[in-house]
Amino acid sequence: VGIRPVEARELAGTVRGVYMRPGRYRLFDDSIAVLESLRKNGWQHVIVSNHVPELSEIMDSIGLSGHFLAVVNSAVTGYEKPHPRSFEIAQEVAGEPATAWMIGDDPLADILGAERVGIQAILVRRQDPRCLRAAPDLFAAAKIIERSDAITGP
Repeated sequence: VGIRPVEARELAGTVRGVYMRPGRYRLFDDSIAVLESLRKNGWQHVIVSNHVPELSEIMDSIGLSGHFLAVVNSAVTGYEKPHPRSFEIAQEVAGEPATAWMIGDDPLADILGAERVGIQAILVRRQDPRCLRAAPDLFAAAKIIERSDAITGP
């Protein structure tokens, strides 16, 4: 891209500091409210993510960590979604719940990957004909889960 090797090395050294800056990340307005509502109804939350090793630090910096039982991160486990093992690890750390849901925004990695291992899934903020369930936001996703909860329990 026309950058001299000396400049490239210097710039590469600044990437982590910029990437880890909390101001670079923001939560959707519905995130905390939905996490708290579902938790009050007996659900526990696990993040399953294809991310950098510092994901937990990023979560801490934006006030998200306290809402999750665990983080299953590909940079730590070595398994990227949609690999079945990434979802199996999440099930294990959650105590093998009878009912589990995956909420995500990637049709292949999140939704189809979860469904392949028997986890119900909801595509959020997107539409894709391959996905059985979709919701325009997390509030709508929570309603789908709560309706199923009346039948199956958390």
